[in-house]
Amino acid sequence: MSYAGRLQLIKSVLSTLHTYWASVFILPKGVLKNLEKKMRTFLWQGQSGRGNAKVAWAQICKPKAEGGLGISSLITMNQALILKQLWRLLQNDGTSIWVDWVQQYRLRHSTFWTFNRTTGSWSWKKMLKLRPLLQRGVVYKVGDGSSFSLWQDIWHERGPLCLSYPRGPAVTGLPLSSTLSSVLQGNQWCWPASTDTDIVEIISQLPPTQPSAADRICWISNSGQYTLQSAKLLIQPTNPRVHWHGLLQGPLVFPMLVFKTLLDHFEEQGQVPMAICRLEAGHYLGKQKMACNIVVSGIHLKQSLGRRPNADNGSRTPFKLTS
Repeated sequence: MSYAGRLQLIKSVLSTLHTYWASVFILPKGVLKNLEKKMRTFLWQGQSGRGNAKVAWAQICKPKAEGGLGISSLITMNQALILKQLWRLLQNDGTSIWVDWVQQYRLRHSTFWTFNRTTGSWSWKKMLKLRPLLQRGVVYKVGDGSSFSLWQDIWHERGPLCLSYPRGPAVTGLPLSSTLSSVLQGNQWCWPASTDTDIVEIISQLPPTQPSAADRICWISNSGQYTLQSAKLLIQPTNPRVHWHGLLQGPLVFPMLVFKTLLDHFEEQGQVPMAICRLEAGHYLGKQKMACNIVVSGIHLKQSLGRRPNADNGSRTPFKLTS
């Protein structure tokens, strides 16, 4: 099987076999790393058992726009799938038996953000450790204030106020169970008068309200709803886009061939990828004249990329990857 065939098999089959379990449990990292090791070996060696990895697995797992091959990291995928379950827990719309059970028997009178009891399964404790990551992905939009906890939800930029300001309930006279509506009158905030510096700071950072609407918890995606892709981008650190990423995409491109050719070529010091064809604009493939608009061979591609950044060759024809 070719490199391209093994790459496609990894993307469509091998990297998805664990999806069900990854959406239910946070799997041990040792297990996921062992699975990735087997996929890496299969990609570079196939069934022959010969050959070495050409590039680090972390590089391969980057998106194509960042110079990778777009294979999803199993650890990243596991976390993204669990974030989906936690997102449903925050929504609490009555469509999940698991969410109903957690609300009734785990959280009870606290919220997911302030739950601090040490009881629970190993998997539940691992989920709690994802709270900082989940907090980066959700936005609390204040409406009439009837659904959000005043002290325990993250509607304020300081996070749960009962954690950043434990004396709050005693100072203000508002119990821990208070909802946000207790300090809202119409579209105006009505906090108890106080000279406490923390209260003054909280009031100075209050978000806008929409009293005619219900409270909403939104995801950071454009639609406001959770998507797996946006969660993966949240987890995975972003890297600068490479200007040659177009070489890895398109209906007539063999990504693995291009990727390997680029890796081999970049080992030469001082060489950078340039989207300029170094061959003549009208080369021939049999009787069909081509305008350098497809990758014909690895040799052609290497010659196309062999131009140094300060070379002046304006007469060359741009190397395009569109049919």
